Amino acid sequence: MKKVALFVDDMNRHAFFERLSGIQERGQTLGLDLTLHVFHSRASFGLDPDYNTGEYNIFNLPDLKTYDGFILDLYNYYAQEGQWYGGDMCQRLIDRIRKTGIPTVAIGNDIHDFPYVGIDNYPAMSSMMDHLVRNHGCQSFWFIMGPVNNAENVTRVRACLDYVRDSFHRDDSHCVFYENFEITTGKRGFLKLFEENGKLPDAIVCANDKIALGVAEAAQEQGYRIPEDFLLTGFDNMEEAACMMPMLTTVDQHWIEPGRRSVDVLQRMWEGLDIPPSLLHVSAVPVFRGSCSCHDENRTLIRSLYNRRVFDNINREVFDSHINQLEYDLLRCETLKELGECFCQSLFFLECNAFYLVLSEDILAIRSEDAWSGRSFDGASLAASHFPAEGYPDNMRMMFCYEDGEIKLDHPDMSSLFPEFEAEQGMQDYLFLTIHFRQYTVGYFAIRDAIRLMRNPYLSFAVRVLNTAIENLYTRSVLYQYNQMLSQTSIRDPMTGFYNRLGYKEKACRLFDRKRESGDNLTILFIDMDKLKQMNDSYGHECGDHALRAISSAIHSVIRQYSQEHPLEIRMGGDEFLVILEEKPPQEIFRILHSIEQEIPLMEESRMLPYVPSVSIGYIITDMSLDKGLDDYVREADTVMYRVKRSKQEYQ
Repeated sequence: MKKVALFVDDMNRHAFFERLSGIQERGQTLGLDLTLHVFHSRASFGLDPDYNTGEYNIFNLPDLKTYDGFILDLYNYYAQEGQWYGGDMCQRLIDRIRKTGIPTVAIGNDIHDFPYVGIDNYPAMSSMMDHLVRNHGCQSFWFIMGPVNNAENVTRVRACLDYVRDSFHRDDSHCVFYENFEITTGKRGFLKLFEENGKLPDAIVCANDKIALGVAEAAQEQGYRIPEDFLLTGFDNMEEAACMMPMLTTVDQHWIEPGRRSVDVLQRMWEGLDIPPSLLHVSAVPVFRGSCSCHDENRTLIRSLYNRRVFDNINREVFDSHINQLEYDLLRCETLKELGECFCQSLFFLECNAFYLVLSEDILAIRSEDAWSGRSFDGASLAASHFPAEGYPDNMRMMFCYEDGEIKLDHPDMSSLFPEFEAEQGMQDYLFLTIHFRQYTVGYFAIRDAIRLMRNPYLSFAVRVLNTAIENLYTRSVLYQYNQMLSQTSIRDPMTGFYNRLGYKEKACRLFDRKRESGDNLTILFIDMDKLKQMNDSYGHECGDHALRAISSAIHSVIRQYSQEHPLEIRMGGDEFLVILEEKPPQEIFRILHSIEQEIPLMEESRMLPYVPSVSIGYIITDMSLDKGLDDYVREADTVMYRVKRSKQEYQ
């Protein structure tokens, strides 16, 4: 069994889906026991750079040494940061793969050291130019093209300029507009070249159909018509090209073929065989239509495409309602379990066989006090500042999986990132998408049998809704935790960590009311330090603070040993402390009082004092059958404490 990783970026490329189908088809035809892992970055031009960073982190997920081969469908390999996106992340992946020495084939861009299965762009574009010149008499051209460093784009531009140079003995490089492969390039390129030249050319040749559609829209807005005012060509043979009026002249690239041949190349590399050059070059065929004044194809094609669009629009309304409902339901979930169950129930319309959600265990620990103790907030991202911006968390756990109609929520810790993602025999594929909060990565989402789902745009929408729901759930929990921390800060004494007077009102009064309802009595200790004023006057307030901390530490140490419930330790102010715990017999109370006095000298703070401080303690046991409030009992305990203090003074 062979395991192959396919790395791909740019979610919107029509070519990717065809190439992926070609890989699957060829693997099945050859009868390969092949597990295909697709690591897909959904980054896109114009999105938040931090978001794109999080998307490209999917390339850091796999352990490359565990694979038998790699297929690189990297669109942005030559891209420059700032001008485009993803180039640096792609380059780092390529460098890591190159060091492994594992058989690798490139299909998205020509990459040094790897065999490249690509469309033979040069003859296709030369044929397009020759058709425009010989059949339509064109002599002047604009070339509106994609990224200046993209391999396929470079070849298409070179074919056009070479043809002009050979046919007209001139250099038309000043008539080339470079940007990206999006429709906006066509709009901006048309306006820019028109501004520079002042008149239209005979033909505008575009790097792809999207750009050509942008040109057509910009020209129409300026009052020009195609093909009456100029001829227009594209490249890719997208469905939209056939729907344009007039139909767009383009080039059919046979997208599926590079996917098929990439499997053949890997097979030959595994067997140690040479790779014939003919296997690496896929021919492309021009398709001449109305935008260059040729006759459009059979109108049956247009009718079938329009019918498909009509049904797509109808289905889109249905899917939109499902996505909206999914988003609404997920955002109402309070736990990851609820979220997982909701997501499974809502994905019936995608007909998904299996998916897996793997997240950092910190997502599970969001309600734990221990998970947040000592954690700082850096202000960058409330929900994610402690997650990695590169790589994946160490404490990954499969939160839930859905397989063949059954959801499983309990999984042991993972020994590796891919504990279950290998087929026993036959062709099996998995898609991996990163789960991230902007640039901070928290886990990944895996889908089995994904190739048949990849064409469905609602898969991407559903996963993004899931990602947003996880982030919102986590953010709400973080805010809850911070509110709890702030609440604790407001009701606690910063010096001792005991509750303050506000804490007395919030905690002690509520505890007393609950115990009165249940009829359970309480023990109340009132503790006062002896001669604090003398220590402050003689040795300074810092010395007095050390004494108070020593006493509070001793109280906490002793009470923790004697109380079975959750006692309340309160600093009432100055040198006065209050302890409220469950009812104790007098003999045990005396042991508690004696233990506190014996514990004070053992505290670390006492070692910094000129002498060991002492305390006077009074206690009272409540009688919940009487009509008394907590304040009444506290005053009684205070009175008992003062009797103890006076008796000590008289004895001295």
